[in-house]
Amino acid sequence: MSENKTINNVMDSFIGDYMGRDKSITFSDWLGERLSQDMPNISEGDGQKLSNDIIAAVSDYDKTLGELNEAVSAGQSKEEWFSERLLKESADMDINAFGNKLQQIEQGLNTSSSELLGEDIADEVKEAESSEWNKYSIKAKISEIGQQVILNGMSATALAIQQNIEGDGSVGIGGAIKEALLSGEDVDKEEVKAVVSGAIKTAAALGLDDALPVDVSVKLTGDIGGMAVEMASAFVDLVTGKITMAESQDIIGRVGIAGSCRMLATILKEVISPISFIPIVGKQLSCAVGGLIDKVSEKAASFVFDATLFLREGLNKVGDKVKSGLKNFANKIFS
Repeated sequence: MSENKTINNVMDSFIGDYMGRDKSITFSDWLGERLSQDMPNISEGDGQKLSNDIIAAVSDYDKTLGELNEAVSAGQSKEEWFSERLLKESADMDINAFGNKLQQIEQGLNTSSSELLGEDIADEVKEAESSEWNKYSIKAKISEIGQQVILNGMSATALAIQQNIEGDGSVGIGGAIKEALLSGEDVDKEEVKAVVSGAIKTAAALGLDDALPVDVSVKLTGDIGGMAVEMASAFVDLVTGKITMAESQDIIGRVGIAGSCRMLATILKEVISPISFIPIVGKQLSCAVGGLIDKVSEKAASFVFDATLFLREGLNKVGDKVKSGLKNFANKIFS
């Protein structure tokens, strides 16, 4: 069943079916039935349970994003919030084990950014062998990771734009997806997040070459789905003039920080290799964002111009070590 499928095929199928679904059926029931169609060896009851779990995972992501937004509204920076959350999650960890895991996380993020941008953007992070960590070096490392998280969100969005540009030279937001992302009368942004999450989980279960591992958690797919829809939505709002460039950059930064904080908290406590796992997540996020961006020729000139500014002005949001690679990427695509 999975021989001729790709994650893009699965994503397109899920989104198309969602937009044309029978609205007399509850969304939860529809998603459960849709999951059971493609996923191997899953009963109708299991499909319904998975549907409920995915919806709950998306709700949990939205709750975290809401907490971050409230903190920012109260005057705290998203980077400070990120640091506090990770420190809280690691309170019961040995400080040296925590520091070494952070170093691996940074290496995974650097690799992910390099792959998404097509550039070697950072020096190789050396593995911690006998490093002695303290609270100051830990906070400094978390700060660097926060910058990389923001860059990865921008990179995932940028790659989705690039792939659409290379498709036929026109870029914009397609009718059905635009309606979904702009939260029209007949759509719900949280439902779209669950649809994207369900597509990612299905692609993983099918064992597709470009998908996440078969046993990927529902929590993680919920985080990726939540981030993808929020990032694509921010870019839609930028292109359609609802928000400014700075606002779009800030939203994408927050979206990435909220999701990454949740994922990294899991990585810190479980036997997961950040160096190999994080780049896979980055690719899935970009793929999901790309699945929500469609081609409409009349928006091409404005969209490409905005994308250029988005990338180049975003250089001020990240550390010096990644600026050169991001600038080269912007010049290569949009010059």
